[in-house]
Amino acid sequence: MNVAAAPPPRFIADILDRIARRSSIRRTLVAVLVLALAPLVLFAFVQGGIRVINERSDLKADLVAMALRAEATESANFNQIHDGLMLLAANAAVATNTSARCADLFEVATAVLPNISSIISMTDNGEAVCSSVRTTAGASSEIALAVPWKHGDRSGTLVGSVDLLAYQTSLSRRHATRAQTIAIVTQDGKIIAKSRDLPWQRLPAVSDDGAIVKAGGDGRQWLVTERALRLSSPDAPRLTLVAVQQDFGFLGQRPGVVISLFVVPLLAILLASLALWIATNWMLLRWIDRLREAAARSGGGDHRLNVRKFNDAPDEIRSLASSMQKMARSMAQRSAGLKQALTQQRLMSLELHHRVKNNLQIVGSYLALHAGDRDGPGQLASAQLRVAALSLVHRLIYDKAELVDVEVPVLLTELGRLISSHQGLEPRSAIDIAIDKAASLARMDIDTATTTTLFLVEVADRLDDARALTFEARGRDQRLELTVCWEGAADPETLASSGLVAGFARQLGRPVTVLSEMRGLRICFAPQRLFRPALRDDVDA
Repeated sequence: MNVAAAPPPRFIADILDRIARRSSIRRTLVAVLVLALAPLVLFAFVQGGIRVINERSDLKADLVAMALRAEATESANFNQIHDGLMLLAANAAVATNTSARCADLFEVATAVLPNISSIISMTDNGEAVCSSVRTTAGASSEIALAVPWKHGDRSGTLVGSVDLLAYQTSLSRRHATRAQTIAIVTQDGKIIAKSRDLPWQRLPAVSDDGAIVKAGGDGRQWLVTERALRLSSPDAPRLTLVAVQQDFGFLGQRPGVVISLFVVPLLAILLASLALWIATNWMLLRWIDRLREAAARSGGGDHRLNVRKFNDAPDEIRSLASSMQKMARSMAQRSAGLKQALTQQRLMSLELHHRVKNNLQIVGSYLALHAGDRDGPGQLASAQLRVAALSLVHRLIYDKAELVDVEVPVLLTELGRLISSHQGLEPRSAIDIAIDKAASLARMDIDTATTTTLFLVEVADRLDDARALTFEARGRDQRLELTVCWEGAADPETLASSGLVAGFARQLGRPVTVLSEMRGLRICFAPQRLFRPALRDDVDA
C-alpha cells in the first residue's frame, strides 16, 4: 500500500531544493546524508574535545595531588632528622662535651638518622667540640641542618649534614613512577635531589596552586608544580619540592585514542556515503536507467514495455513501470486514433470538395435559369443573394477553424440579416426570428443547412413585396418545424408549388404545408439527415 509522505517543513524543503537543483541523485543523497550526520559529527568532535580537556585537567590534578603527597613525605623525612638532632642536643653527654662519649653518640645517630653523613657540635665562636663523620662512597654534596645546644655558660649548635647522593637514591625509591619526576630545589632554583633526570639545572619558581607548562632544554614541554617543604626548624634552609611531568600536548600520552575521537566520525560519514553511493546505484539508478531506455524507445514509436523486467525492483519503481506501461498503451491507442482521424479528415476533405462542387453547380444552374430573363440586374441580385447564402453556410461551418454542425439560432439570425440587407428593409421592418428552447439546441449538418438556407432564400426572394416576414423554428420530437409567415398579397399555394421551393422541400424529405389563414408555409424535417462530420472531441476521445 502506497502511503503519501508528509511534506517537510518549509525551510528544510528549501534546503533540499537547493541541494537537489541541477544535481544527480547520487550527489543529492550523499549531500543529504552528510547534512543529516553533520550534527552527530559535530557532537562527537565537541565530546572528544571535552574529553581531551578533561584528561588534561585530570593530568594536572594528578600531578598536583602527587606533589602534595610527596611534599608531606619529604617534609616528614627532614623533620625526622631535625627532631633526632634536637634529642641528640638534649643528651647530657653532648651537653658536657665529653669527647669519647659524645663521639659514640654521634656515631649511633649517624647510623640511625636517614641520609646523615656527619654530625658536628660547634661553639658560638666556630670551634668544633665533638664530631662524627661517616664515609659515604661517591658523596658529592651536602646540606646542613642545625639545632642549638647549651650547657652552663657554653652554647653552640649541633650541625647534621645530609648526604644528597644518598638522599636522592632514597627519593627515587620513594617516588618511583613512570611519568612524574620529583625534585628538591633550593631557594635560588638549584636542584639538589631528583628522582630521575631532568632537562634543567635550575628551576624558576612557579605557583603552588596548580600546574603550569614550561619548556625544557630538550625542546619538550613539561607540566610543573611546586610545594614548599614544611620544616620544623626556622633556621632550616628553604627547600621546595617540585613535581614534573612531560606535557604531551593536545593529543596526550595516547595519541591514537585522541585521534580516533575525531577520525572515527569522519570515517563513519565516508563509509556511509560510499555505502549509500553503491546502494543507490544498485537499488535505484539501474532501474531508472531501464525506465529511461524504455521511455526513449517509446519516444521512437516502440510503445512496448515489458513490466516483468521490473519484478525485482522496489515498489515505487514497479509502480512507475506499471504507469509507464499504461501510458505506452494509451499512446499506442492514441496514435492509432490519430491515424484513423487523419484518414477520416482526408475523407472529409474529399466530401467537402464534393459539397463545394455541388454548390458551384447550384450557382451555375441559377445563372443558367436567369440567363434569358430581360430583368438582368434584378435577377443578378437574386443570384447574388443565393451565392451569399451558400457562403454564409460555409462560414458558419468553419467559424471555429474546424468542421462543425451549424446551430439553428445562429443560422436563422445571420440569414435574416442577409435577406433584410438584400431587400433593403429598415431595421424596424426587418425579418422577425422566433425560436423556442428545443429548437435553440438543435444543430444542422452541412447538407441540411445548405438546403434549408436555399429553401428560405427562395421563399423570401419571392416575397420581396411582403411585409412583416417572420421565421419561426420549433422543436418537435427530434425534428425541426420551420414556419415562414408574411403579410402581403403573395399566395401561399402558388409559392409552395413553385419548382425550386418544392424541389428544396423534397431534398429536406418533407412536403410543404400551406397555412392559408395566417399566410405562410411550414415544413418539418430532421436536422441531421445525410452527413455528420467527425468532431474534434470525438477524435480526442
